[in-house]
Amino acid sequence: MGNVVEIIEQLTEPIRLFAGNDIITGDIIALSYDNDNVFCKLSNSRNPFGMVVGPRDRWGMVPILCNMAILKVDNYVTSESYEVGDFLYSNDEGQLTNKKCQDNSILLGHVLAPPSVENPAMEINWI
Repeated sequence: MGNVVEIIEQLTEPIRLFAGNDIITGDIIALSYDNDNVFCKLSNSRNPFGMVVGPRDRWGMVPILCNMAILKVDNYVTSESYEVGDFLYSNDEGQLTNKKCQDNSILLGHVLAPPSVENPAMEINWI
């Protein structure tokens, strides 16, 4: 399964990287280096690289959006309230949040349209 990610506009095409079995569509990922291989792992707030925007292929690779885009997503902390213009960060579970987890958390984008009861997907500007 996975989360909802709809790309509305994008600057460049996603890249493809190997990912662990726990990585799903919508996850915010970091890069991990092991034995000269690069692969994706869940991000924390200090080292996000991109967002998984599609399913895994038969080789175990996932498409990663790592440049500017406008997206609709539902992988965010649902216990928080979001408003237009809120800054977005990653938490330690690879989800979007409007709360900085650390003082040096990296800004990922901002809210263009907050989620609602009728439409739980949030529209964001991913930077």
